[in-house]
Amino acid sequence: MQHTYSFIFIIGVLLIHPKFATLHCSHRINEAVQRCVQPIAQYAKVLNQEVSS
Repeated sequence: MQHTYSFIFIIGVLLIHPKFATLHCSHRINEAVQRCVQPIAQYAKVLNQEVSS
């Protein structure tokens, strides 16, 4: 379970600070990462809502 929270934290940092990803990746790679991360971020939001309920 700890690994899940760590992974979600890393994803959150990338979503909150997109400049970090942009500085270290080309635009094309950044877009691919964002496409990959988006469903995971949405799933994390659903989990967070379920825990809050």
